[in-house]
Amino acid sequence: MSLFRKEVFSAKKRSMYGGVFLVTPLSYKIITSILAALLLLSVVILITGVYTRTEKVTGYLVPSKGGVVKIQTGRAGTLKTLHFNEGDVVNAGDVLLEIQVEQTSTIGNSTEDRTLEKLNEQKLNLLNQISLAEQQQQFEQTRIQSEIEATSREITLIKAQIEIQQDMSKSAKSAYDNIQNLLSKGLISQAESERERQSWLSQQSQEKVRLQELDLAVERLNLLKLELSSSPNRLASQITQLKGQVLEGDIRTTELIGRKGYVIKAPVNGRIASIASKAIGQSVRSQQQILTILPTDNKLQAELFVPSKAIGFVREGQEVRLLYSAFPYQRFGSYKGKISNVTHSILSPSEAGTPFQVGGPAYRVTAEIEKQAVTVDGEDISLQSGMQLSANIVLEQYTFWNWLLEPLQALGQKL
Repeated sequence: MSLFRKEVFSAKKRSMYGGVFLVTPLSYKIITSILAALLLLSVVILITGVYTRTEKVTGYLVPSKGGVVKIQTGRAGTLKTLHFNEGDVVNAGDVLLEIQVEQTSTIGNSTEDRTLEKLNEQKLNLLNQISLAEQQQQFEQTRIQSEIEATSREITLIKAQIEIQQDMSKSAKSAYDNIQNLLSKGLISQAESERERQSWLSQQSQEKVRLQELDLAVERLNLLKLELSSSPNRLASQITQLKGQVLEGDIRTTELIGRKGYVIKAPVNGRIASIASKAIGQSVRSQQQILTILPTDNKLQAELFVPSKAIGFVREGQEVRLLYSAFPYQRFGSYKGKISNVTHSILSPSEAGTPFQVGGPAYRVTAEIEKQAVTVDGEDISLQSGMQLSANIVLEQYTFWNWLLEPLQALGQKL
């Protein structure tokens, strides 16, 4: 049994100061959440984040197979016509441009033009002679053929006359023989026998004349046939000689036209890489390189020069980012490439043979480029051989966690 009532104990349980409640501001909760999220994100980046080590090198574009085809002028002159522009695709045999070459006489006329006029007149004269010769040949053929036909008809007529004359000679001979029988019997006089004999001799004489006429006609026919067969050869020889003179004139005309101007044709299929002279009327020198063609199967590639401090991490198949000097990367960005060849011999700056100065000893590295053009305002501008560039070679990639632990790993390997 207790000395105190229950109410006493209940009163002692209640504190005279009351309960304590801690109130946290909402901004503190937000800041704490953000800090926690940043801490978590930092841990994720530290574990999964990748650090890329790159090496920036210099280089320039070169053709992959034997270089570009360089087109040179023949003689000095002025650019008359340009049929293609840089970047256009051409086929072998296409006329690329025309060069005008003229020499002017003291009176201001082109000497080539005056000579060409004379050659044209001479050609027209020769062509007229050839036409007349061909007409004469046709006329001679027709004339001889007509004479052959007439002589053949004459021979046929003479043969018919000879047959008749032979019959008449036989009749006269038979009559003369009968008279001779009568004369031997004394039935007719000697004078009548002589008249019959003269008639028979007359018929024989006419027969011989007809035979002689036949021989002459046959001989004339043979001569006409010989003339018919030889006439084309004789006139053909004359025509051939005239045509030869026309050909000589054409050759001289071609030479003069070549002196006055000439065309330059594409020797291969490809794409025009560069044009030195674009202004119509611009003077060009003899043997001047006027344009270059990149053959169809010959693409551009990047030739890079990697310093010796970075060559140990360069391997075939590594990715490179190409930055062309002619197209600032701030505006046009970078372009992908892939290393295709790494040389193992170091080159001094004098041995590099580059259009720019190499900073020091370096290794030559070749990279294939993904695109052969740069997009400018929606238009593809073809890259040109010799363009300088810089390239970022991706040497290695690893996480930040491995990067932080790398010194410890290296120390562990030494121990």
